[in-house]
Amino acid sequence: MSYVGPVFFDGVVGEQPKYIPAFEVYLLVERFLQQAGTAKEEELKKTPDEIALIRFAQDHAIAYLSQYERQRRLPLPLSHIHILKEGGVKEFTEGDAAGGAYSTTLGDIIIDRDSSPLSFALKVFHEHIHWGSWIVLQRTTTDETEAYRAGITIHKRDGSVEFFQDMSEAIVGLFDRRFFYEIASQEERFKKEAATFSIEEFSRPEEVRVLRQVIDELARRNPMLTQGYITEMFIRAELKGYLLNLARLFDQTFGKGRFREFGKGEFSI
Repeated sequence: MSYVGPVFFDGVVGEQPKYIPAFEVYLLVERFLQQAGTAKEEELKKTPDEIALIRFAQDHAIAYLSQYERQRRLPLPLSHIHILKEGGVKEFTEGDAAGGAYSTTLGDIIIDRDSSPLSFALKVFHEHIHWGSWIVLQRTTTDETEAYRAGITIHKRDGSVEFFQDMSEAIVGLFDRRFFYEIASQEERFKKEAATFSIEEFSRPEEVRVLRQVIDELARRNPMLTQGYITEMFIRAELKGYLLNLARLFDQTFGKGRFREFGKGEFSI
């Protein structure tokens, strides 16, 4: 079995003098290996039921990631998964995220406590897919260690998002749907709730709608390619960093420069 990344990221980039020193990379990895995590004042103690749900979601996320050879060297330890009060993630991130979030530089997940076991498991699964995505770190122009690549999302040198702000969430949203239909909805403990649960409304509905529309149009204009094949191209861009073939297909189909427009949210079919 092969593994990817040192522990929770896949590489670093930078230009002199804005680089990540090897010693800092070592400290990031060492902190993770020691399972230090980042203790949060707002953190709640995990219940036995929550721990069981975390393990369930984590195991299945790893199984899906393994299909794309995205095994990390260690499973994400419980010390790196923090449960906050309901609405705590939105409060903690000052509105940047809700329900759950993943830190690319710390290898940490934060999740809202949820009275719904199914909803809680889905949120944990979602953030674990982000954990397994293609992560490259950088030293920003303000001397901070931040993401340069987070899945398909590309950040500027100042750390702000430049391309594909929503597309990463859409691709992970496709995994959420697979997990729900193939695994979670078949679990006895979730069956009653799953019968009336709408995964389409729960997990990034608008972002997934846009992605599906683009995939459908690419398949329509390229009859030799199936929707499934094109979907896999997007997934591999998210999980393995393979953007070039996707960019070529996009520009050959819609015109030169359209993939860049798509990344900036300026493209419409």
